[in-house]
Amino acid sequence: MAKVITLAGSPGNSPLSHLFFRMKKTVEELGVRVEERVFIPHITLFRGNYLPIKTKINFEKDQKLSISQFALYESRNVQGKSHYHVLNRWVLL
Repeated sequence: MAKVITLAGSPGNSPLSHLFFRMKKTVEELGVRVEERVFIPHITLFRGNYLPIKTKINFEKDQKLSISQFALYESRNVQGKSHYHVLNRWVLL
């Protein structure tokens, strides 16, 4: 059973990867320890327990996705349940 559904890209030289590494460097300079793992650019579409999906769903490689805004969320686990709070939202022009 799936717990997270994402649209994932490939690790490597992408604008989102560059943003991640800039943010990682800034956070580390502030003294925050960042977990060491390969960053894979992705968009989380859904997070939950017991999703009835057991295999990967592959989309066409050249499929385009239009994004008009994005948000930074804080995720907290309270009594075994995830609670999400929007910290900031940005509209893309």
